[in-house]
Amino acid sequence: MASKDFSNKLKSLRLKAGYSQKDVYEHFKIPQSTFSSWEVGKSEPSGEMLIKLCEFYKCDMVKEFSSDNDLTYIEWEMIEKYRSLDPYGQETISYILDREAERIKTHGKISDHRVLNLIELSPAADKTKTLPYLHERNHS
Repeated sequence: MASKDFSNKLKSLRLKAGYSQKDVYEHFKIPQSTFSSWEVGKSEPSGEMLIKLCEFYKCDMVKEFSSDNDLTYIEWEMIEKYRSLDPYGQETISYILDREAERIKTHGKISDHRVLNLIELSPAADKTKTLPYLHERNHS
């Protein structure tokens, strides 16, 4: 028996992708009862079938079914962007993260207000692209 969270997630991904159950079970040539049992939690697809379903739904299986649910959407986006970089880009990001982690250890975190002041003082900063979530919070 599958967990309710798993079966709900499977159904949610199908709906988000815009498919009916019939679309999916006909595409994969599997019995309707088998597919339905996955979405109601009576059974689970094999690992191979789960991979195929995620590819069909055009979703990231690791992201969708990871037990690490405390990551935000922005953090997932950052991970995806990091993975798309070449080794030079990944090394550059690692260097920046190491420097920032050391700065926080040494000086502590600065407040959102101080970050905004630093951004606004920077003549080179494109204020429409730099930390938009901070701008939205302060200008709302």
